[in-house]
Amino acid sequence: MSVAWYPIYHIPYQRNVKDLSACFLTYHTISSSFQDHTPETMTYGSAASGKQNDQKANTVSLAPFGLAANKIQGSLWTNPRTGDHKRIVSLFGAADSWLKQLGVRHHDFNYFVTHPM
Repeated sequence: MSVAWYPIYHIPYQRNVKDLSACFLTYHTISSSFQDHTPETMTYGSAASGKQNDQKANTVSLAPFGLAANKIQGSLWTNPRTGDHKRIVSLFGAADSWLKQLGVRHHDFNYFVTHPM
């Protein structure tokens, strides 16, 4: 499954809306047999907060296995003191490899490839 993300405003509010021109395309598996799911990439219910809530007990959070991003310059989206850039490159490579393996032409992904970060 792929999800397109287009930020629309800052929280907390900031005057520079130029950074909001960024967009993201994330890829997530919805298969329970996906082998790369580990406790770090998949959270059930409200386990992340340490609280158990019957209403949220049937929810699943899925971390992306792939990513394409556009217009993410600046420190708002990546922190140069962390491995953010390396992680983005790795997730992009995973998305590219997955699409090639399936033989799929994903138009949004192709747009991000031809209009680099």
